[in-house]
Amino acid sequence: MEIEIINLKFKNFKGLKDYSLNFSENVTTISGENASGKTTIFDGYCWLLYGKDSFNRKDCDIKPYDIDGENIHNVETSVEGAFLFNDKEVKLKRIYKEIWKKKRGSNTKEFSGHTTDFYINEVPKKKKEYEEFISEYINEEEFNLLSNPLYFNEIIDKSERRNILLSLVDDVSTDDVVKENKELKELDLEQYAIEELQAMSKSKTKKINEKLKEIPARIDELNSTKVDEDFKELEDEKEKIVKEIEDIDRELAGNKNVSEELDKKYKSIAELKEEFNAINSDYEESKKNNIQKFENKHTEIQRKIDACTFEITNTIDRINSLENRIEEKEKLINDVNKELEQMRKDWVDISTKKFDGSLNCPTCGREFEEDKKQEILSNFNIHKSNEIEKMEKKGFERKDKIESYQSNIKEFETEKENLLSQEKKLKDKKEKLKEEELTVLEIIERAKALKIMPSLIKRQEEIKKEIESIEESIKNIDKKDNTQLLEQKRVLNQKLDEINTKVLGIGFNVKIDTKIEEYEQEEKKLSAEYEEAQKILYLCDEYTKTYVDLVSSKVNNFFTFVKFKLFDTQINGGIQETAEATFKGVPYGVLNNAAKINAGLDVINALSQKYEKQIPIFVDNAEAINELTEVDSQLVRLVVSKDEELIVED
Repeated sequence: MEIEIINLKFKNFKGLKDYSLNFSENVTTISGENASGKTTIFDGYCWLLYGKDSFNRKDCDIKPYDIDGENIHNVETSVEGAFLFNDKEVKLKRIYKEIWKKKRGSNTKEFSGHTTDFYINEVPKKKKEYEEFISEYINEEEFNLLSNPLYFNEIIDKSERRNILLSLVDDVSTDDVVKENKELKELDLEQYAIEELQAMSKSKTKKINEKLKEIPARIDELNSTKVDEDFKELEDEKEKIVKEIEDIDRELAGNKNVSEELDKKYKSIAELKEEFNAINSDYEESKKNNIQKFENKHTEIQRKIDACTFEITNTIDRINSLENRIEEKEKLINDVNKELEQMRKDWVDISTKKFDGSLNCPTCGREFEEDKKQEILSNFNIHKSNEIEKMEKKGFERKDKIESYQSNIKEFETEKENLLSQEKKLKDKKEKLKEEELTVLEIIERAKALKIMPSLIKRQEEIKKEIESIEESIKNIDKKDNTQLLEQKRVLNQKLDEINTKVLGIGFNVKIDTKIEEYEQEEKKLSAEYEEAQKILYLCDEYTKTYVDLVSSKVNNFFTFVKFKLFDTQINGGIQETAEATFKGVPYGVLNNAAKINAGLDVINALSQKYEKQIPIFVDNAEAINELTEVDSQLVRLVVSKDEELIVED
């Protein structure tokens, strides 16, 4: 679509009392000194189309002033233009008039406001009709972007500028990103969005960190409960005491020829003690093995419960995400239904609308000839038919949207049902695992509480009696006074019992060491899982950077001299959205005025190609530019010169 200005006529518009000028189809240069009316021409052109000045201000003052700086009253302000809209000549006119009314009981008219009249090809139009006619060719936002080289980079905000740039290209797909970086194949991008993967990995690293912080404290706690004894030293001391007791027993037996008998008795005692200790040792070993077996099983069950909990959390997150998307689609359906309801009302208004315009000439007031009347009425009916057709087309488009949204909702609901079923299965599985865990814990407690079998306890009692009997027989071998030796032996036996009690701590320490080893293995496993989660986070960052590079490259391919930075990398590695321009490598903020204008023309070329529209471009302060960026649109150069009157040149 192409728009070209043929001529513009101004009456009482700012400082232009009665002025007209013709435009070249390629380049028109308007020169004059400052405040001679160059920018006023651009303002009038913008006001004619959209009721705003060249800075997009709606409340601009367009009425003329007298020499005292006061508005001149009782004059009409108007701008009229002849254009080529796709090679079809169109005349537009906008008239701004004061309203003067007499108040009741007064003969004096008082100013009460303004009114605006609109004409298309000399036919009076309502404001809405006038605006809709222009919008059929180009909307206001496109007009501002394509007519003013400074509008894109200086007038609109960064967020809007960025949205326009991104609209130039199709979105970059996941496959496009992975194709650029093969490492990213490790990411599960079929089931999860990149944001979901980041959230899951961050959550996982947080939980692992918490567990890793707990393990050293638990190990320290276990170490603090270990029996702090030198067991080798205890065994050496035990051996020494046993030897001393044996020596006393020999002395008690005297130096008679009873050595063989004593040896036999001592051997019997040793065998009985060995049998006694073997019963304890076998019992402790069996008990320890059983407890270890079920503690290992408990650890495995806990791991499965943690895995279930993680899967349940992820499933719930995905369900919540689907519910949000369903709610979003339902809101869109509701919005479209409201729009359809309004369109139905508008359709009724348009279809029942009768011609209420004037059939008189706006200049002389005479009634038009019959042919002209028929032409006006025919144009009205054609316009009305076109409006109805456009509205019906929009209605079908809205219905298609609703069907699409409903289809999306159905897909989301199906996926949600599957996830709910999956969540229930996971919860059932977790519940069974917890029941199994309770059973195993009960078994462990029962194993810890197990006592030596009654038959073995009975046997130990028998062994004690046999030992006592043998020891008594040893005493009776020599009847001399052995009080002192017996006291020494009693003290030694007491020490031996104390040592035997301490030696039992070996088994306790072994169990603690086993538990510590389990924690250390768990620490290694968690560290490996942490590294894996960190790797996923790293790959997510790489994905984002690759995506950023691809989008930026696609956008910048539209421009010849201007390049845009769409993302900033933060100190912490995060990505911040932006939209900063450079022109031939120089940041826009430090460019001189000439470079800024050429940068704007490069942007207009790209947007014109995207929108498939070319409209006149006004370049203010064009005298500062030696060489303008080439454009395909009609160009109007506003040049500051020493001429008091405006000079228009092709």
